[in-house]
Amino acid sequence: PLLDACARCSSAVSLNSAEVLGGTPSADLEQLSLLLSRVRAQESELQHARAVLGDAQTAIRTLDDVKEQELQLEDEIDELGLALTKATRRADTSEIDRLS
Repeated sequence: PLLDACARCSSAVSLNSAEVLGGTPSADLEQLSLLLSRVRAQESELQHARAVLGDAQTAIRTLDDVKEQELQLEDEIDELGLALTKATRRADTSEIDRLS
């Protein structure tokens, strides 16, 4: 994204340089300074966006891991419930006590 923004900016400066520049050298310098500050602001915004995107991707991976753990726990609970039901049908008190 940063390289794309840089390329777009360079292209825009090249295309519009005739319109932007052409005044006095001090006016041209002021205009170029303004453009440079805009480019730097965009660069800063892109770097911040990249950091936010990285944090979001990390959060998504963490959420996926937690969902997987939740499914595993649900499976374990279901298996324990089934084992308890079987032990109850067999009246296996030692197994019922172990599972409870």
